[in-house]
Amino acid sequence: MRVATGPVARMAMGAALAASLAASATAPAQQPQAKEGASIVVDGVVREVFRSPRQSRVDYIVLLEVNRAEYGRAPADRRRVLAPAPGDQVYVHLFQAIGNAGGGYNAIPEERSTIRAYLYPRSESGWVGAFPDWFDQVGGPPSGRGQNDPEPPAANPAPAPAPSSPSSPAPSAPTPDAEEPSGGILQRLGIRAEQVKVSGRLVLKILDVVPNSPAANAGFEKGDAIVGVNGDFITDLDHLGSSLAKGGPTATFTALNVRNGQTVPVKVDVGEILAQDRSRKPEPAPEPAPAARRSLGVKAEKVRAGIFATALRVTAVEDGSPAAKAGIEPGDVITAADDRKTSDVGDLEAAVQKSGPVLNLKVLDTRTRREVPVQVHMDGDVASGPRTPPVPGGPVNPIPGPASRPAPGGGASVRSLGIVVEAGTADLLPVVKVAQVTPGSPAAKAGIEPGDSIVGINDKVVFAPDLFEEALRTAGNSFVLNVLDVKTGRKTPVKIDLP
Repeated sequence: MRVATGPVARMAMGAALAASLAASATAPAQQPQAKEGASIVVDGVVREVFRSPRQSRVDYIVLLEVNRAEYGRAPADRRRVLAPAPGDQVYVHLFQAIGNAGGGYNAIPEERSTIRAYLYPRSESGWVGAFPDWFDQVGGPPSGRGQNDPEPPAANPAPAPAPSSPSSPAPSAPTPDAEEPSGGILQRLGIRAEQVKVSGRLVLKILDVVPNSPAANAGFEKGDAIVGVNGDFITDLDHLGSSLAKGGPTATFTALNVRNGQTVPVKVDVGEILAQDRSRKPEPAPEPAPAARRSLGVKAEKVRAGIFATALRVTAVEDGSPAAKAGIEPGDVITAADDRKTSDVGDLEAAVQKSGPVLNLKVLDTRTRREVPVQVHMDGDVASGPRTPPVPGGPVNPIPGPASRPAPGGGASVRSLGIVVEAGTADLLPVVKVAQVTPGSPAAKAGIEPGDSIVGINDKVVFAPDLFEEALRTAGNSFVLNVLDVKTGRKTPVKIDLP
């Protein structure tokens, strides 16, 4: 059980705890609320329990990571609520009495235990449990390290310096071995963190910070969360290490307020880490005569592709090159090659040299903000890809007109539907937001409008554009979109028939 202490954790939980405490100071005694009347029933894992003692009671907020959620069969509270999706995190507000004060919830679950929670909507946001029994125990906390739990910090093989005072010295940042594992970058920063994957991106939730380490000197504390470094998201620990190596002696980490989704830049001095890396690298051996290098046949420059990410904009295409035969044009933005991000020209060049006969690119349509897959045959054969023929003077890959059809055997897509979508939120929950609708398209005929929030297709929950695309591919030519009214919280089924 934890008490939130770090700056980001304080921001994340401060408002919720303050509201909970202020309301509890004047609230009447809690009335019983049966499990059978719960608005939603959630199966999930208890990630953290935040505790705040008061004079006669202790207030708790339980952070529950959702594995499965369903609506209650006979909810006592008839207000419409939006059930969380798998992978979402919900906050449950509880309390227990101290001493002989009486009242309060019967039990608080252990962290990392698996429970089934019976929840009611809370007027101030968040959830409260059925009272006084609000959960069923499904599984206890695992005895060993969990899948998302980090490796413990390695012991420092170097002897500790003699203390200058009788008091015990503070532990120093661990020194990496000559052949350190990928997790060594966290040890060198001076943190132990839980690694959580969210939509292919790594979130580091700090569990411990070594005093006087780079992370501690920057102000990071237990409970903080790291989501990016040097203007880019983190995909794994190797990516974190390479991002630090490419930057200067001062790295800018992005800390996340997990409550409201806001981020804060934090400067971290990594000069000593970079110096250690340089000192450990052997002198390079003389390079052999260069072998014949493959060429994609493009010139490109580094550009922004969102708030954090970078990509490559094509500035010139060589006539007759593999890129030209695949339909690549000046102005196209290449975001990935063979499923690896192309953050700079070096990334693209490495992918070209390592690829097989076919190089799979992802090209960003700058008008629709959608990624289009393009196959480039490096042996000189013309690739057949979903690129549309260029229109002289027109935008790259324009939105299709209503006559567009899905590729044979390829299923539906947002292009055949006639919409452009983007990631969005509604009541702090992720949704697929409609950005544009093509007049006369199947979506327009069904009444879909810009600003609508799509949360499902048929019986499948979707909360991100890539999940929406994946669901469309298997939906066939007739399906139902679940569209959320953000004002009322109601979901409306919209029937779509593709030509």
